[in-house]
Amino acid sequence: TRLDSNRCVAQLAAKADAPPALVQNVVVWGGQLSASGAHQHIGIGQARIGRVPVANAIAEREQYWATEFGAALQKRGADVVRARRAPCALSTARAVASHVKDLFQGTKPGEVVSMGVLAEKGDSYGIEPGLVFSVPVQCRGDDTYRIVAGMADEGDFTALRQAEEALRQQRAQVLSKGK
Repeated sequence: TRLDSNRCVAQLAAKADAPPALVQNVVVWGGQLSASGAHQHIGIGQARIGRVPVANAIAEREQYWATEFGAALQKRGADVVRARRAPCALSTARAVASHVKDLFQGTKPGEVVSMGVLAEKGDSYGIEPGLVFSVPVQCRGDDTYRIVAGMADEGDFTALRQAEEALRQQRAQVLSKGK
């Protein structure tokens, strides 16, 4: 999840001509980025670049969201491998380090990060209990986190259900192979 989040942040920062450190509260919903994109949805409803909502910070945003953004994310790993002529292990290591840092040092006040967590009954997004699903969280800095409610906008919920169904099917396929 963090690797995909970092790629989203980099893509948005480049498009807005801003430093990546100013991009906050991008939410990666679901699972890993797949070639079809069906396992994941990127939520930018609460995201901002500095103090400006992402939707207002990027010119020609409708065309950008419809064409460039998803395509660029899906091929980002391949682009890194091609440019470095090596696997994107450094990007992955940086994502793991950022994730662990947030867990043990906490997120900044008001900052939300995406984390794949085990869904529990009664979670505010209605994800099936027992499914590992990426949701917005705030880390307390003591190896604990809390799921942040209210980060999904109307358009996100349809995509969340699709990502959830894709992950359910993937889990069923894996479990059926073990029999």
